[in-house]
Amino acid sequence: MPDAMKEKISKKSFDREKIHAGNIGRNVDHTAVQIEVERLLASMSLQQKIHEIRGWQAAPIDGLFYAGGDEVLNIPSYRMVDGPRGARTGMATAFPVAIARGATFDVELERKVGLAAGLDKDAQAVIRAIGPMVHFWHLTQVDEPRALASEQLMTRLSVVDQVRAETTGSVKQALENAVRLSGGIDTIVVFGSFPVVGEALEYLDHHPGARLQ
Repeated sequence: MPDAMKEKISKKSFDREKIHAGNIGRNVDHTAVQIEVERLLASMSLQQKIHEIRGWQAAPIDGLFYAGGDEVLNIPSYRMVDGPRGARTGMATAFPVAIARGATFDVELERKVGLAAGLDKDAQAVIRAIGPMVHFWHLTQVDEPRALASEQLMTRLSVVDQVRAETTGSVKQALENAVRLSGGIDTIVVFGSFPVVGEALEYLDHHPGARLQ
């Protein structure tokens, strides 16, 4: 990696100020972005274009993998944690690339790869990043092989100072408790796997009043 690029690497994976600023994508002028992208592509050499799709290092830097980036064109580098070969930081599993797995036409094999990749996810890293913004955790359980039990999630919360949390037996119970404790003024965020969010959406569809809490 060029020394000049090393100096520009952020030491933080997440910028808390930008997170609190909300969804900046809603304010993007997509037409202007398209014009700028076409301008940049027209000015890039083949070597510069190739550089944008290649990685810099074989091991993570501060937990992240970097790719691309061009100082001359003022293009920032990509920063990644996950990839098609599994979670790519720390001690994680490396899988055959997706095109090779697809060539087997083995649906069961792909399901197993998905389950294994899920087990590699660094739950504590996610909790550490968003923990300071959470006032109360409602941990729950879903019928999904790759999901951590709510008791296991509770132990992961040890990375957050003065944590307040409870474990519940279902997404429905967790949502009901969250709505009751919120008093109608807090923001309730549901996150996790697709099954967790799916159950939450199903609950809200059957309890439209909860959307107003």
